[in-house]
Amino acid sequence: MGRMETFLRILALLQVLMALAAQKKTVPVFTGTEGGSVDINCRYKDSYIYSKQYFCRAPCSNSDVLIETQKADIPVSKDRYSILNTVSTRSVSVTIKNLRLTDSGVYYCGVDQWGSDTLTKVEISVKKAQVNLSTTPQTTGSTGNSPITHYKHFNQSALPVNSRVNSKWGIE
Repeated sequence: MGRMETFLRILALLQVLMALAAQKKTVPVFTGTEGGSVDINCRYKDSYIYSKQYFCRAPCSNSDVLIETQKADIPVSKDRYSILNTVSTRSVSVTIKNLRLTDSGVYYCGVDQWGSDTLTKVEISVKKAQVNLSTTPQTTGSTGNSPITHYKHFNQSALPVNSRVNSKWGIE
């Protein structure tokens, strides 16, 4: 086997390894229940500590920005969204309250930079709240011959479920 053939085999092997490594980069999925809330945590490099952080929905043009930080370590709230850039942990946390099914989709944690911004892709999946009504009849006093029956409805599975996932390390 000649040098050129060995070189080509090594090159082909490197291409396969690079393709496998690229597949390992998975987008973190944050899951919540309709009516509940979800917490998203994105980490960033040390050099971005005092840069403006923001959260946007894909495709993430200026009109897609949902909320942005004003200063480090100071929380900001706007509508159903809140954001906090925590310098000590080099992370930005975003909370979305009162989740809707239409909130499902691709979002980005962005770092405002000169030139092009740094974006971390995340996905949000909102599950429909299940409606399981259990009825417990309760009879109370009556006016005449017929008792008055009241039903208490309790929907336990429709209570909000909160999810926290760290975009770098998985579920917290």
